[in-house]
Amino acid sequence: MRIKNLLLVVPVTAALAFGVAACGDSSSDSGDSGSSAPSSDLSGQLAGAGSSAQEAAMQAWIATFQQSNPNITLSYDPVGSGGGREQFIAGAVPFGGADSAMEETELRKRRSSVVE
Repeated sequence: MRIKNLLLVVPVTAALAFGVAACGDSSSDSGDSGSSAPSSDLSGQLAGAGSSAQEAAMQAWIATFQQSNPNITLSYDPVGSGGGREQFIAGAVPFGGADSAMEETELRKRRSSVVE
């Protein structure tokens, strides 16, 4: 059961890091092009929703991430896997935590709800 939870948290964390990195100014140069560490010049807001079982892990990640990136506001609403999926599909949040993988039909709905 712990491995299953880890397999869910790792992709969500990676998606969060990617999403937050996208909030940064693309013209800035951190001086370390080989580093995957977050840049302290990032700013913005990123909110997600999903499984209440992931809440503790999300809060720990948020606290650690914000220590290095104080200009980013991260939040996670533990509305449950179903609620997180619904909000993600509707485009209300850029990431959702769920206890199972999304179906292809759900992913197509998400793609159609997000304006590119």
